Amino acid sequence: MSVSKVWLVLVVVFSFLLISCNSSGPESPGNYYTGSEGVRINFLPNSPPPVIYHRPNTPDADFSIDVEVFNKGSSITRGGLFVSGYSESFVTIEGVSPLRPVETDCTFSVSALAGNHFQGFWNCYGTQGSVINTENWRVRIDEFSQIFNLIGLDDQGQWLDDHGVVVSVDIIDGNPSATLGFNNPDSYQQYMYRGGALLMLLAHIDYSRYYGQQFLLRGNTPVFPGGESTIMTFNAHIADELPPGRNEYPIDFLVTSCYSYATYASPLICLDPDPYSGDDKVCTAGQVQHQSTQGAPVAISNVRTEYSPGIIAIQFTIQNVGGGTIYDPGYLERCSPYYLGKVSPMQKDIVYIASVMAGTTPLECTPRNRVVLENGRGMFTCYYNTEEAGVTKSGLQQSFNVELWYGYSDTIQKKIMLKRIRPT
Repeated sequence: MSVSKVWLVLVVVFSFLLISCNSSGPESPGNYYTGSEGVRINFLPNSPPPVIYHRPNTPDADFSIDVEVFNKGSSITRGGLFVSGYSESFVTIEGVSPLRPVETDCTFSVSALAGNHFQGFWNCYGTQGSVINTENWRVRIDEFSQIFNLIGLDDQGQWLDDHGVVVSVDIIDGNPSATLGFNNPDSYQQYMYRGGALLMLLAHIDYSRYYGQQFLLRGNTPVFPGGESTIMTFNAHIADELPPGRNEYPIDFLVTSCYSYATYASPLICLDPDPYSGDDKVCTAGQVQHQSTQGAPVAISNVRTEYSPGIIAIQFTIQNVGGGTIYDPGYLERCSPYYLGKVSPMQKDIVYIASVMAGTTPLECTPRNRVVLENGRGMFTCYYNTEEAGVTKSGLQQSFNVELWYGYSDTIQKKIMLKRIRPT
């Protein structure tokens, strides 16, 4: 090999090492499960353009609104994107008909969350029994089964059964009671946590009902480093005849994202059944190793412990850290700006306690299923029996796995100027 070729090889190798040593980003394990963002939305540059010059009855009357939707957090998510705020006197958007009201929606009320078993009631279109049934639900879930990294199965229609997932609907007092269970705990841990089971429960939520476009995105995890993103396009048309009296018209576009999300936290807590004894300890009672954010817009911001004989009470503080609005995930269709009904305060600021585990042991918590946030904050307490767990006087450090479910909404806004060009 010539001297010049040797130098070329060395330069290439050295450059690669430099890039490797200086690279940072989602591929670094330290960047998983941290941060306060869920789904980030941004207008693409010049879309829509800040100024549109319009001559009636020409192709210039068409433009697009392009939005990047980027799942920056750690949860799997499914949601809808909506464009509103403009006047149809000036602009129409393909597939959006705000003057044609939709009178019904589809909601889900959670009734039980226990370990690997979830249950609730559907209310869709006012004719629940004919709309929600076991087979229909399975089909809707199968539409996005690829999100659980099950791509490549010969028959995706069988993956629920193959992985020990139980889906059933029973009609109780005229309402469909939907049950989602996991006979195989490994299936739950491998495929369904971090928002997966929530997506399955909400399979009948239809974001297009109120003129939204649906997205389905993986989060930033070791399985899918960096998170998943997509570009969503709304095709718009300027009215052929603009109202008289002005040559310039300001137009506002408000883009709203509505999506289901999960927060997953794993605080490491020192457990000591007798913190006041003089025995040697492996850790200090009440010591908690915990990140204040977990790669989601709702965070467990604080963890503290209180001791009583045989029982350790663990208090979790929940906080809205993303700057958006929290919805009960079962009422996410009402997040659309085109929903004509009133959104009840009881359908906002609701966070569900999907699971709290000490290792493989589920814990009892109060309140039992859900926390209502006030001024963006809420708390719940779980109880760990040190006697049943066999914790000795030396203490131990125990990992607690906590998963929270909720709906979330963010908005972005852009103003453009529409300028009339008179025909020549």
